[in-house]
Amino acid sequence: MSFIDKLKSGVSEAGMKAKVLVEINRLKLINVGKQNEINGLYKEIGEKVTLAAELGQELQLSYFSDQLEKISMLKTEIEQNLLKITNLSDEKQCPACQRSNPIDALQCPHCGNSFIVQERSTIEPTYIELPKQPKPSSRDDE
Repeated sequence: MSFIDKLKSGVSEAGMKAKVLVEINRLKLINVGKQNEINGLYKEIGEKVTLAAELGQELQLSYFSDQLEKISMLKTEIEQNLLKITNLSDEKQCPACQRSNPIDALQCPHCGNSFIVQERSTIEPTYIELPKQPKPSSRDDE
């Protein structure tokens, strides 16, 4: 193999690695946006809880169903992007300590976090009871 052929092969390989890195970074950026959206939905839930507590209202889980459904979908999309990233690279990132690990590792050698995926249980609807607060008087005390 001539020097020119080796050079062409090296440039081609470097180009492929660069494309992979660009795609991995694009997926990571998408995940950051999705995580920010999840944080915004958690904020909405917190605002609803606070408002209900101030008004002395009883809350039901169905009151948050839209936000919880969106959060679930976004988490699934993030997991799918992480799988794409894993398939593109020969390493995986530990969700606990964010360090890179060999693709075939069953647990993180840095923090001990297990990479074995467990099934998630379904959230059953429940009611949230807030303490009853006296309603403010509509007239001023003199």
